[in-house]
Amino acid sequence: DAAVAQLEADYAAIGTPEGRYHWLVAATAADAEYWSGRAMVLRPGWSASVSAPGGDTPLVLDRALPPTVATANITATADNQPSGPLVRYTTTAASGVDAGVVSAAGVARRQWLPCFYARVMTDPSAVTDTRLWVGLSDADLAGLAAAPTTQHVAGFRYDTGLDNTAFWRAVTCGGTAATATATAVAVAADTSYELAVTVDPAGTPVRFWANGKLAATHTTNLPGAATDLAYLARLRTLAASARSLRLGRIAWSQQR
Repeated sequence: DAAVAQLEADYAAIGTPEGRYHWLVAATAADAEYWSGRAMVLRPGWSASVSAPGGDTPLVLDRALPPTVATANITATADNQPSGPLVRYTTTAASGVDAGVVSAAGVARRQWLPCFYARVMTDPSAVTDTRLWVGLSDADLAGLAAAPTTQHVAGFRYDTGLDNTAFWRAVTCGGTAATATATAVAVAADTSYELAVTVDPAGTPVRFWANGKLAATHTTNLPGAATDLAYLARLRTLAASARSLRLGRIAWSQQR
């Protein structure tokens, strides 16, 4: 079935005998779907990452150019949690304030078969009146009050002004229209999420993973194969209430 085929594809994508051994050990000890999602971390060629340092706010860069970090009306604090070290970006109590990070475009392309991973944590008090975007895009999406149309996107969205339920949406857009899928992963306050976007070795489909589980699979309205993409983890306030986005780590690899 499809799950078995995906496991076979993930196994084949691991380029070293040692990596395959560890993957097989893990797969026999845990849920197969979980390790199908986790197999991305065993693929060769991790290219770069940005992560919270623990106890401080400047992000640690591993072969990554510094992202743009929102600073206007933002307070950055270290926020270490059981899920790992975090940097908390907290807005003022005003509408339309952006927080989080976004890189320059060009760190990934769909034709390079990227694997994107982010560990984020929601505001400790509430997630209402909030827009969140985590993933890959050729433009900053924090100010986008509708579904993408002209942007190239493969990422997770939560938008209380656009979505009718408090669940992550998996969104792809190829510059003209979007495909948005409501996942079964609820968005709640003070909750840690591991979000991943992977491109199949054939270039399609694009798969979305949340906390190690397959959350959605898209074959339509995918970002352009040769479009330069940026990574982002962004928040915008939709009312005059302070909100925070907590970032633990963003990492990505390219198969090509």
